[in-house]
Amino acid sequence: MPYLKNLILGGHYHADFYSSSSSMASSAKIETLHILSLDLTKRPFASRGFAQFICKMSSLKSLTLGEGDEIFLHDDFYSSSSSMASSAKIETLNILSLDLTKRPSASRDLAQFICKMPRLKSLTLGEGDEVFLHDDFYSSSSSMASSAKVETLNIRNNEDLSERPSASRDLAQFICNMLHLKDLSLKGHIILLSLQIETLTISFVDVSVRPYASRDLAQFICKVPHLKNLSLGGQYHDDFYSTSSSIASSAKIKTLNIRYADVSERPYASRDLAQFICKMPHLTNLSLDGQHHDDFFSTSSSMASSAKIETLEIRSEDLHGRPSASRDLAQFICKMSHLKDLTLGRGSYMHRVSLHDDFYSTSSSMASSAKIETLYFHSWGLSELPCASRDLVQFICKMPHLKKLSLEGQYHDDFYSTWSSIASSAKIETLYFHSWGLSELPCASRDLAQFLCKMPHLKELTLHGQRHDDFYSTSSSMASSAKVLI
Repeated sequence: MPYLKNLILGGHYHADFYSSSSSMASSAKIETLHILSLDLTKRPFASRGFAQFICKMSSLKSLTLGEGDEIFLHDDFYSSSSSMASSAKIETLNILSLDLTKRPSASRDLAQFICKMPRLKSLTLGEGDEVFLHDDFYSSSSSMASSAKVETLNIRNNEDLSERPSASRDLAQFICNMLHLKDLSLKGHIILLSLQIETLTISFVDVSVRPYASRDLAQFICKVPHLKNLSLGGQYHDDFYSTSSSIASSAKIKTLNIRYADVSERPYASRDLAQFICKMPHLTNLSLDGQHHDDFFSTSSSMASSAKIETLEIRSEDLHGRPSASRDLAQFICKMSHLKDLTLGRGSYMHRVSLHDDFYSTSSSMASSAKIETLYFHSWGLSELPCASRDLVQFICKMPHLKKLSLEGQYHDDFYSTWSSIASSAKIETLYFHSWGLSELPCASRDLAQFLCKMPHLKELTLHGQRHDDFYSTSSSMASSAKVLI
């Protein structure tokens, strides 16, 4: 088949299948090969033929082994793959399920295969399924790391190296000695690293009772000279936060994504996290998802002027019953001299930001000092809060640099009447507005039409949701003053 480019294989085949595939591999045009399940454990000839097939194909760029079902291969597959690795054209290798725990020779050969391939740029070990490797895999990988061409490494398996010091050291050395590695994603138990990585993702890690590992991880993050993008998910000991804070000035991180953090009962960790964020001299993009102690917000507010953050996204936080934290968050936002883009909430119950009235009143009073140009706000619970609704509108209209606004939520009638009365002061040029519940609210619908027509700089408008008929009659009567088509 001269046009076959993508092949998915799963099942059992006669040995002739593998020998024939090997002999005709050079004529195949396959670019992507996905092996779902395979058992060649007791078939050395078939295993060798399969390895030769893979390495001889001149067009094969992407190889995936296993997904759901485990791959079982004879040692001869690995030895043959290793010996022919230099002829392989594979650029992406995904090993999703494999168990070589008790097979040192196969583990060594697999490591050699990976490091010898001249075009391999992306390597994934595990992705929801399990990959278990003998210590010899890590020692061989470490010794050959400098020859590897891998640029992106995803270690997503659940193998526990916390009790295997030799394997942990070798894995660290493997990662550190790879000359081309730029992007690293780790899931599982933390190891001490020091390398040239630019992007690092750490997820599902629990070192909450491991102070030494936590300190070492913090030092690694801050000392890596090229690390620009960091995503953190997991549980960490307080020493992680205190160490991060103490050496934050040496970090080169520009983008920080903190996911699912819960330090709501840990004031020291919360303060240190805030200090870490505000002290980093290159941090311009910050995303927060989780729950924080009040001390996080008070510290952030007090250090806001030193922060270099330009883009801030707070995906979830519950401050509804916390007036002090709400005020401090508002002050933090308004005091940051570089903040241009702000996102509060993400449009789902799992990613919502709930705020006390004091957030809105403080934001309103400090709006003139804010440098925000783009605001996305998905609000919750404002339909029963007239004061907060009024203050939100004042915050929006008072900000001197706000040009792009996206609002989603349900608001009190006072939101619309206030906006109608001060719409002429708004600098907004682009508005996305999605509100529900207006079909039964004639007054709010009229006020919505009025503020849309009164805004002097509005150029682009997107409206979602149902509105009362009075919206349309008011829009029609004021159409001549509107800057956009409603």
